Amino acid sequence: MSFRPLLDLATEVQQTRAHWGCIIYRTTYTPLSDAHFAKIIEFIELLIKEDVRRYKDSHGTPESREAAKATLVQSYQPFVHDDKAQFDGISLDDVRSHYQHYLKAVPGGEERERPLTNETFCVVIDDEVVEHLAAVEKEQLLALSARGTFIAKKTAYWIKVVETDPAEEDDEGWMKCSIYRLWTLWTDMDGMTGMSSWDAMNDGPFTG
Repeated sequence: MSFRPLLDLATEVQQTRAHWGCIIYRTTYTPLSDAHFAKIIEFIELLIKEDVRRYKDSHGTPESREAAKATLVQSYQPFVHDDKAQFDGISLDDVRSHYQHYLKAVPGGEERERPLTNETFCVVIDDEVVEHLAAVEKEQLLALSARGTFIAKKTAYWIKVVETDPAEEDDEGWMKCSIYRLWTLWTDMDGMTGMSSWDAMNDGPFTG
């Protein structure tokens, strides 16, 4: 990613008329996931937009930053890999392998729908994530965000993220990320600092 992720991504969106968003893998197809998966995708969209709106950036002018935020909020559209036959129960390592192939594939078929994305990671919704978020409601997440309970709000609810190309062989290559901080992760995963470094800096889910 650019050192000016907000302004540069907004410019690219405007120039290409493309969407931007996370690449998300669904790897669970239990009855519980059937009941709550769409809701979790909605949570991610809602809170990544909140994170964009609150993002503090010193580049550009106040007007250009606000315009960039408005562009990104309007144009967010993730791509969800949702195919039970292909992804049900696969491991995080298997997700990584598929994502690496997906990024390298010549656009065609589903790749034509690929949004502008941060290619250093993808999001995974598995059994553990579904069980963690199944009882949560949108109003609850927004109320917690609005109250400004700083650490608690950022670590209470999380999803999983998988690194595309871990730097070290012994890296786990994935971590839990606060559902409130996906845009922050997007800006921090700049291709120079690996996920293991960010994971080591956080006692619990990634918060930036």
